[in-house]
Amino acid sequence: MAVFNLPTSIRLQMISRRLIARHNPLQAWRTAQLNRPSILHPLGYSHPREHSTVPVSDNDKPSENGQASDKSQAPAVEDLPSPDEIISMAREAITARSRATAQEKQAVLQNISTHLGNLAHNKRKRRALIKGLRSAASTRRRDPIRSIKNVLTTRGEEAAQTAPANPLTTLSEADGVTLDYVQRYMSLPAEADYPKAPEAFRQALDARDVRFLSTFITDLASQKTPPVAVETHVQELLAENFSKGWAMAIRFDPNATREQLAMGLGDNKMEAQRAAWLALLSKLHTAGILAEIVPQKAVETLMPQPAQYPGAPKRLFTPDLIHDEMQRVFKARKLNVQINGEYTSKLPGVHDFTLRLDIPGIADATTTGSAPRKAVARRAAWIAMLNRLHRHGALQQLFPPPAPPVKPQSVDSSDTQVYIRDEEPNDIKLVELDRQVMKRERDAKLDIYNYAAKYGLIPHFSTKSVPHTTRRSRRAKGSTKLVVQTTIKLSEHGIEVVTRGKDSRTAETAAAIAFKRKVEEKHLSTDNAKATAVAPGYELLNTETASEFVEYFRSLSPGMSLEVETDHLHGDNYTRILFDGSTVSEPGIMHLRKDSQALAFLLAAMAIANASPETLGKWAETRNSAAAQSQRSVRPFDVPVETDVLDLMRDTLISARKAGLPDQRESLSAEDVSREPSRSQRRFLAATSRDMASATLQESLNRFRQDPRLEPLRTTKAGLPMSTYTDQVVNLVNRDIYSIVIGATGSGKTTQVPQILLEQAIESGKGGHCDIICTQPRRIAASSVAQRVAAERDEEIGKSVGYHVRGDARLPRPGGSITYCTTGILLEQLKYNADDIMDNVSHLVIDEVHERDIFVDFLLIILKKAVAARQRAGKKVPHIALMSATLDQKLFSEYLPNVKEGKLVPCPSLSVPGRTFPVAEIYVEQIVEDISASHHDEFSSLLAQEKGVSKEYLDGEMRFAQDDAVGTSVIDWKRKNTGENDQDTQTAAEQKHEALVPVHLLTAVLAHICVQSTDGAILAFLPGLQEITKAQDTLMQQPIFGIDFSDPAKFTILPLHSTVPQDQQRLIFEPSPPGCRKIILTTNIAETSVTVPDVKFVVDTGKLREKRYDQVTRISALETVWESNSNARQRAGRAGRVSDGNYYALYSKKRRETMPASGLPELLRSDLQETCLSIKAQGFRDPVSDFLADAIEPPSREAVQVAVENLKSIEALTQDEEITSLGRVLARLPVHPTLGNMVLLGIIFRCLDPIIISSCLGSERPLFVDPPALRAEAKKQHAQFAQGNSDHLAFINAFKTMRTRVRDRGMQNAWSYAQDKFLHFGAFRSMEQTTQQIVEALRDAGLVKSLIEGSDYQLGGEALNINSNNTALVKSLILAGTYPNLAIHRAKSKSPIHKTISEDKVIMHPSSTNVHNRDTPCENDQIFAYNSLSRSLAGDTLYMRDTTLVTPLMAILFGGRLETKTYKTLTMDEWLPFSIKALNNEFAVRLLLEFRKAKDRMLFGVYNDLSNLDKRRRGLLDDPAREIFANGLVDVLKSVDEDEKILRGMQKKEGDLFRKFAIRPRPELTSAEKSVVMKGRFEGGSGDVRNLLEN
Repeated sequence: MAVFNLPTSIRLQMISRRLIARHNPLQAWRTAQLNRPSILHPLGYSHPREHSTVPVSDNDKPSENGQASDKSQAPAVEDLPSPDEIISMAREAITARSRATAQEKQAVLQNISTHLGNLAHNKRKRRALIKGLRSAASTRRRDPIRSIKNVLTTRGEEAAQTAPANPLTTLSEADGVTLDYVQRYMSLPAEADYPKAPEAFRQALDARDVRFLSTFITDLASQKTPPVAVETHVQELLAENFSKGWAMAIRFDPNATREQLAMGLGDNKMEAQRAAWLALLSKLHTAGILAEIVPQKAVETLMPQPAQYPGAPKRLFTPDLIHDEMQRVFKARKLNVQINGEYTSKLPGVHDFTLRLDIPGIADATTTGSAPRKAVARRAAWIAMLNRLHRHGALQQLFPPPAPPVKPQSVDSSDTQVYIRDEEPNDIKLVELDRQVMKRERDAKLDIYNYAAKYGLIPHFSTKSVPHTTRRSRRAKGSTKLVVQTTIKLSEHGIEVVTRGKDSRTAETAAAIAFKRKVEEKHLSTDNAKATAVAPGYELLNTETASEFVEYFRSLSPGMSLEVETDHLHGDNYTRILFDGSTVSEPGIMHLRKDSQALAFLLAAMAIANASPETLGKWAETRNSAAAQSQRSVRPFDVPVETDVLDLMRDTLISARKAGLPDQRESLSAEDVSREPSRSQRRFLAATSRDMASATLQESLNRFRQDPRLEPLRTTKAGLPMSTYTDQVVNLVNRDIYSIVIGATGSGKTTQVPQILLEQAIESGKGGHCDIICTQPRRIAASSVAQRVAAERDEEIGKSVGYHVRGDARLPRPGGSITYCTTGILLEQLKYNADDIMDNVSHLVIDEVHERDIFVDFLLIILKKAVAARQRAGKKVPHIALMSATLDQKLFSEYLPNVKEGKLVPCPSLSVPGRTFPVAEIYVEQIVEDISASHHDEFSSLLAQEKGVSKEYLDGEMRFAQDDAVGTSVIDWKRKNTGENDQDTQTAAEQKHEALVPVHLLTAVLAHICVQSTDGAILAFLPGLQEITKAQDTLMQQPIFGIDFSDPAKFTILPLHSTVPQDQQRLIFEPSPPGCRKIILTTNIAETSVTVPDVKFVVDTGKLREKRYDQVTRISALETVWESNSNARQRAGRAGRVSDGNYYALYSKKRRETMPASGLPELLRSDLQETCLSIKAQGFRDPVSDFLADAIEPPSREAVQVAVENLKSIEALTQDEEITSLGRVLARLPVHPTLGNMVLLGIIFRCLDPIIISSCLGSERPLFVDPPALRAEAKKQHAQFAQGNSDHLAFINAFKTMRTRVRDRGMQNAWSYAQDKFLHFGAFRSMEQTTQQIVEALRDAGLVKSLIEGSDYQLGGEALNINSNNTALVKSLILAGTYPNLAIHRAKSKSPIHKTISEDKVIMHPSSTNVHNRDTPCENDQIFAYNSLSRSLAGDTLYMRDTTLVTPLMAILFGGRLETKTYKTLTMDEWLPFSIKALNNEFAVRLLLEFRKAKDRMLFGVYNDLSNLDKRRRGLLDDPAREIFANGLVDVLKSVDEDEKILRGMQKKEGDLFRKFAIRPRPELTSAEKSVVMKGRFEGGSGDVRNLLEN
């Protein structure tokens, strides 16, 4: 009886003793597992048989070395089959002649594999076993299974007598196998075993690619009829005194005759997964199952040979070159050949390329190639095509045998061509370039030098004057003229180009363009990997960094001189770099002096790098260090500290310490998170009350259906498409937990689906038990839809229909209700009372899920986890329905599966058509053809305007429509200072093309529509306000195609954007006068939020603006990106609301086919700190990265880790990712956690109102409106609110003014005031609601007592706003809330460039109130705190938004971590040094450090008390030590008149710094102080200041 068939306890005893007796080949944790029940049990598997107990004696121990001694030499034997071959032989014999069941056959085959594995260490016995098995399999007298069993029994007993049982095998059969065991002892299939399988599968077998093989096998199994299930279970293993391990079980075709079970073990999850899948692969291969499920395909090889076709080029028979050579032949023979190719993918990881070749009169054939890579699949299709042409004689027609040669033939240059050049110099074409091309390519020469530099190469440029004679002039025997000829050669890459131009600039530019084209062609070839390998270290060298490298080289040789010598000759600048008077490289020759010098530094740097590669490597390492990069060019900031300020700090420290301020500061500890009582206004009914409500609802529904005056309402509802699907909707939603309803635009999904569910419950007598929550992405949608549904039910809002949005809640009566709320509101309710929601709500309807905002994805994670947990606990769960007009149905249905018969099944869906008219879709190919047919010249002229952006876009889009080439350039020639290889340059070209917006093409299409039709409004979609303004200006400037858009009697052009005032937006919905056509230029705001009823035409640029946030660099960018299919359908649907419509897409049909189903989820492009903190606030114990890994499309672990580290830095989370008391409070506030921390500082330092207001800056739409047409007037009005060189203070002042207006004079007066001052009234109202929420959250936490007090309506009451008018304090707390966002600007610099901790070139956003201060250089260095960094639309400029000028002292007290090495300077976070200037510098530095530490200890005490705050006793500030220190710090800031010093530039001379103190009376110094002053320094350690204070 096999050991692994024994009961688990006995088996483990035996294995344990054997492992103790011999060296254990497995990991330590495996040994620990032997003392536990089988790990199959917790994974849901157990052994089916019952066994008796068998005593095991110590005599079963193996020998010390674990192997039987076999000293005799094995005799030579004849060649025998390999183990794989004997298994295949046995399988064939059993299949052909055995009558055993399939399960018995598989058991025998697996037993063979096991015995062969046991004897892997004993070749002699293994060969004997193979010999016996061969005889048994070949016998024909009896059932082969009986013969094989006899052999296994006999040989197995012999092996057992002479060799110990292999403990690895014992373990593997029952408790799993390790990766090492699988690879050493199990029979794994090889590529040769499946010669006709898909190439991708065969390659994966050879590479042991578990990721591919697991996906491939699972997918193939699911495609079987009936489908074959593959179940996987993973569990972490942990034993006492041993390390962790992982186990993975895979069950193939459970409960069937072919069932296979594999268990893998490993130190980590990945290792266990590899072991399990390879073990399963071995079992499937051994049992012959793998051969059944893997599809078999013939392998195509190249059949024709060059000798058969002497007239064909030899390269034609090279597989990689078939396509190129065929194209060349077709072009040379001018054959009108059509070649079509299409990629498809039917199997995971396998691409199919279908090729169709139509050669008129010769062939029309189709072939297909399959491979894991597209290029290989394409090559296979061309091989098959060449074979087919060969077999059918078509290749003979293309390349007939050549006629006998009359004279020797020249060698075919196609095989040996290296350089690309013209052979006849006199036939070189004279190139002419227009001004736009010359301007666009003015840096082309530098681009080529930079390109070559990253490969460690230098291109050769040569320019000379040559006589130019055309064929015409030669025939006319006319005179020649001199032109300029430029040659560019990069011999290492085999590229040379020659061009001619009328002057040197034209010739050089034309040559550079031609060179770039040849380089791009080279990069597109498949055999160019070696040539495009970037040289290590050289990737950092370019014209911008070369001077830095040269300086680094010079710093290694002190005393070396460096000279830059420039000569101006013949219109060019010649610059040389001289070291100690000697040149090291060729001169840099450019037209401009600065370009010449930049090139000279690059040539010198290349010469140094080539001569000394180790120097380049050291420089590269230094430059790649972020700290060194930030610190190398930052000189210390001078910080004058007057003695009275030091006195104030000293006195504050002494008083606070006497009052009990602690000396030590610890980290905040984790806080136990428990569900808090609900803050929601929602009420729920008991079961008896619900039964009573059911009867009442039934009576109300009957009255509604019988009331004759409500017939129009009933007819309207019945006319919606969703109403005709009532039964399908009810069955779909109520049958399962999860379901999907896809309702096209106009179907009525949002209004009707909740009503259908409620009315069905009412009809069945269960209406009181039906409470529905329907989420909406926006507040306006939730409230307006609720009003609409209430009107349809002939009810007042709040009866059976209500809504709940931030700042406004009108909830329905419980027991038969529909509540429309925002997604954020539902998340908030689940945070505090998830069980109440799950217990009492019958349906959760998540609408508009295709928008994929961060709340939707977060909500789906929480619902999925909550439903699973409640199902395991046997609790009730609501029905959850997802709704959208356009979504990726497969993605969502697989993410939210239902459980049926113990298996996970994708949730069902229902598609309902919309109530719209047909819309004809016209794409750019047809648009250009139609316009060119009637207005060719004017159309071409229009596209050339605006620097030819529309023409460049159109050319790129046409190329994309024809083949795979995207954009205008394969290489991003402007990319500098990266070490990336050019394999990613295609992406860069795509991004460049994606950013182009063809405004002039759009205006041409608008004019074309007006020429072709006379009525119907036109809706044009553009990415943003900038393009809207540009399009409007273009239309108004001049007629287009004879259409005068400036005639107000014929056309009304209306912009629609979030910044457009509401009174102007109303014009969009008003009907146009007779004969006047309405043209609306809009952003994506008109996709769903706005419906214009008379639109018949939609023009779509296919672009939109999307905010992207980089977690690592903390930079946000409003990028222009392609829309998704969802956006395109929504936009097209706008044209079919009232009649048949037309949709003009300014992109190709192919572009539409490649668009993603939906846009990039917000979870992948947003700051994750709020989300991470909310996860922990809700009590989830999993690591945040693991929690978010369960998202439908999870963010990267790096992005999550950066967000978590930021939360740890402000002590919202502990180092173990547990939430602290501070984090719990911050999670309650509806602002970013760092800004929430700033709000708590506002409480501590009693300036709460301005800090709460400032925390809302940036969270909503901008308060300041800046319309392009009235920009100057708007800036003038905004200047009235400016104060203290701070955008934050200007915002606070404007907000407080508006708040006072609203409360004192009413809404209408405040609205008028906002219009006059260019303030966004809607943004103000939204921000005001946010401030109210913050105060309410603080009150609920026991941190404030009153909401609003005083004539200024200050938030938090007067007691917490004593210091609200202290500008220096407000600025300091703003700095604390925005840190590490600090930017520095050097004194006397007119440059707008600022430097931050991570970026060297940042400028202030034009909307800032601090921009005007750049006109006059400041006399001193400046520091600015800012809210965020954002990239410009072009992507080449970094802006800092919402800036405030602060002092170095503010940064020292409220900034980052400080350290000092010399006690003369302080350095913040290793990048920003401060040089302290005081009477005694060392004493001042130590005192500043101690004061800063005391502030941190005081704040720690406050934060620590948040967890034990007793509302009935004293508050956070009722502590003497804290009160003394906070007041002292405020006094320190008051004593420094920072505004005056900033304006004057702190121009005091150091000698005059203490003159005021010298004549001011002061208390007598103590003996300790006198000693310090006399010595001028401290002799002790860092505690000297503290000791002095104690004395």
